[in-house]
Amino acid sequence: MKPFLYYGLIVSVLFTYIRCGEKSRAANQTAIKSEKIAPVPQDFSTVKITLKRGAFHYDAFILEDTVLTFYPEKELDNGDKYYQKSVHSISKAERDQLIKKILAADIWQLKEQYTTERSCTSGTEVHFALDGKEKIVTCQDCGSSCPEILRFIENELVRLHGKDLKRIYLPG
Repeated sequence: MKPFLYYGLIVSVLFTYIRCGEKSRAANQTAIKSEKIAPVPQDFSTVKITLKRGAFHYDAFILEDTVLTFYPEKELDNGDKYYQKSVHSISKAERDQLIKKILAADIWQLKEQYTTERSCTSGTEVHFALDGKEKIVTCQDCGSSCPEILRFIENELVRLHGKDLKRIYLPG
């Protein structure tokens, strides 16, 4: 009878130990999840994004804080929007949303250069700077060798600028 009593005592102690450990782990996991979900207030006013496009564009978009500027390869007074410098202000909410998406895609982990075997290329270069940290990524061809986040940055800067200065592809 005594061995059963000892076994019963050991089993109940183990059960209590395991049960308390599960509650503790569950509480820790809940705390970790709430930390991930809780918004981290951050000031993105120090952001500077420079997008340089190749092919026959050789133009650039620069976002500093909430000011988005388009710089053509050369300025001409011919009425063509691709040859006129233009400045547009975006809201802080639009800027913050853009930066959060870029950070969520972990731009800091991208390689510095992406190459391609294609002969007809249209390059892209993105400089991303925030809070004293900077990342420069170059793609030989925006259509085939560029990470999705860089294509997103280009499309989003063009959209936010509002003059429909989309990349024009050459045949080939």
